[in-house]
Amino acid sequence: MAKTQKEKIEAELGALKNQINPHFLFNSLNSIYSLVLKKSETAPEALILLSDSMRYIIYESNDERVNLQKEIEFVSNYIELQTMRMSDKDKLNYRFSGELQDQQIAPLLLIPIIENGFKYGIKGETEASFIDIKIDLGKTHISLSAKNNIGFVDHVERDKPKGTGLKNLKKRLELIYPGKHKLTIDKSDNIFMADLKIEL
Repeated sequence: MAKTQKEKIEAELGALKNQINPHFLFNSLNSIYSLVLKKSETAPEALILLSDSMRYIIYESNDERVNLQKEIEFVSNYIELQTMRMSDKDKLNYRFSGELQDQQIAPLLLIPIIENGFKYGIKGETEASFIDIKIDLGKTHISLSAKNNIGFVDHVERDKPKGTGLKNLKKRLELIYPGKHKLTIDKSDNIFMADLKIEL
C-alpha cells in the first residue's frame, strides 16, 4: 500500500509539474511578443534568456530536489526577461538576501508567484503598475514575498484560464512539503500579496 501511495503521489506531482512548463512558456512568449510588436532591440536577448530557462526546465529540474542556487538563477533570468518589456512608468523592486551554499529545494516552486505578479501587475493596463519581490534565505528556510497591483490584463491573456499557476503551486506544496510550508495570499484595494515560507 505504501508503494502504491508513493507511486500515486509521484504520478500526480509529475502531472502538476508538466502543467508548469507550458504555463511558463506561454507567459514568456507573450513577453517576447510584446517586445517584437515594439520592434525592441532587446528581443534577441530575450530569446536567449528564454532558451536558457527552458534548458533548465527540461534538463535540470527533473529531479525531486535541485540546487537552490540554480533555482535562484532561473528566477533571476525570468525577472530579467520580464524587465525588458517594462515601460518607464512600471516599477520593479527585486531583492535577495542570504547565503547560497549547497541547499536543495523542489524545483519550480518560486516561479508561479513571480509569474503571477508580472502577469497581473506589470502587464496590467494601469498607470500604477508595480511589483515588489523579496527572497530571504535562512539557514533552514527560504521565504518569498511578492506584492503587485491588480491591473486589467491585456488582450493576449484576457481569455485564458485564471489562477492555474497558484492552484498548481498549492497542490505541489501539500504533496512535497506537508507541514513544512506556509502560503498566504491576500487581495485588497487592488493589491495582490503572496508570502511563501518553506523549510528546506
